[in-house]
Amino acid sequence: MFYRQIQEPALLPLAKPQPSFLRSLRLSFALLAGLAVIFAGFAWQIFDLTAERVLRSRASSDLMAEFLELRSDRRLLQLRIVSGPDPAQPLEQEASALLDRMEARLDRIGQLAKTSRSANGTDDGLDADARRQEQALASLRGALARKRVEVMALARGEPPAAEQQVSSPTLVDDGFGGILDRSIAAEETAIERKRAAVNGMLAELRIAVWVSISAFIAISLGMAFLLSRRLQAPIQLLSKGLRAMRAGELSHRIPVLREDEFGGLADDANTMAAELRKAQESERQLLASLESEVSLRTADLRRALADLEQTELRRRELMGNIGHELRTPLTVLHGEAQVALRKGPRTVEEYQEVLGQILMSSRQLGRMIDDLLMLAREEDASLTLSVQPLNPEMEVKAAIRLFGGNGKRTRWLPSGMTSRRVMADPLRLQQAAGALLDNALHYSDSTVKLASRWQDGQWSLAVIDEGIGIDPEDLPHVRDRSYRGALARERRPGGLGLGLAITEDLIVRMGGSLHLETGETGRGTIATLTLPEMKPA
Repeated sequence: MFYRQIQEPALLPLAKPQPSFLRSLRLSFALLAGLAVIFAGFAWQIFDLTAERVLRSRASSDLMAEFLELRSDRRLLQLRIVSGPDPAQPLEQEASALLDRMEARLDRIGQLAKTSRSANGTDDGLDADARRQEQALASLRGALARKRVEVMALARGEPPAAEQQVSSPTLVDDGFGGILDRSIAAEETAIERKRAAVNGMLAELRIAVWVSISAFIAISLGMAFLLSRRLQAPIQLLSKGLRAMRAGELSHRIPVLREDEFGGLADDANTMAAELRKAQESERQLLASLESEVSLRTADLRRALADLEQTELRRRELMGNIGHELRTPLTVLHGEAQVALRKGPRTVEEYQEVLGQILMSSRQLGRMIDDLLMLAREEDASLTLSVQPLNPEMEVKAAIRLFGGNGKRTRWLPSGMTSRRVMADPLRLQQAAGALLDNALHYSDSTVKLASRWQDGQWSLAVIDEGIGIDPEDLPHVRDRSYRGALARERRPGGLGLGLAITEDLIVRMGGSLHLETGETGRGTIATLTLPEMKPA
């Protein structure tokens, strides 16, 4: 890809093999991450050593505190022996309590010494401090045992042995105090030594941290400098080339000098410029063909305008027909009423004849009004459908009750599947089914069948009559508004030719279709209304 040669305007220099920039970037980040891990491990080791020294110092401080408390208890015992007997509190009881507390402190000192040795990592081979602590602790335990014997004998009033006949102060100032004072002095020296070691370790840690941070910053700056130098030249070339292309110089080509991501980007930019140039040529050819296309569109517009003029002509003709059709039944009504009023009394048969003519004319007038109202509602821009799940056969039965008269000429054949549903507007579905039924009844003298059926995810209603049927020449046009075939005009002179057009429009709006065909016997008409079945949730 990086060696692609573009022939316009001239051959570009071949790319020099270079390591992938993405690979270099990954290596840089890996190096930084490795340095960070090394510095973190180093810092953790120093922290671990410092924590160990701090624990040692803390253990020594606790030992020192216990030694001081032990010396305080010894002085209390000394003061109690020197003060003599006290009737309120016997010497034996008080001295025993103090001696028990001193023994407990020695046990505590032993535990702390063991903890200090664990912190030092010297459980097996004891260092000098550990040996000294053990020796001092053994000496203190022995001295305290002897002191207990002597103090208890003194408290009970028993004479001491001949070799122990000394005064009470001498008894109290035996070797226990000297051992204790030497241990305290040794612990103070150890504490100072360990504190100095911790301070030295902290100073070393501070220096190590500063050195690590400085080294990390220096390495990061060096890597950033090297990456920026490597990025500068290809970015400048890309920027210059893209500015030229943006200015419309599509013949400009960016030199592909590197076999890395920037070289690939430059190659892609050159390819894009070449494709854009081809697109410009195609656009010129397209512009050249626009005149012929405009001419064709102008002809289409003229045809559309002619269709609109024809539609307007049909609308005016429809208005004229409506006026004529409405005047005819009104004239009949008016004439029959005048004839009935001008003459004298008539027989019942004559009145029935006149009233029959008036009833027929009023029905014809009512049908025309219904067609006009249907047309107005269908063309109203505010017409909306209230679509909902419903059983279509229930709406067909309602339409039969509304449009089927006394029901003697209708035969309803339901499917028997009452649980299945369609999505439709119940009133519009009744209107559509009623219009088909009304047409069948008016253009046929025999029984009209209405058959419901569910098949292939659809519900269909077939309205079957054996009437005058539809002439094959009229079949493609019977759905057009105001169109009426010769047979229809002869059978029903007062119609407006709107029923089928409006019915089909309503069914299509609800997602269905309307199909018309000649009856199976060659007579009559089969009008099939179809709606999709609602899918179960």
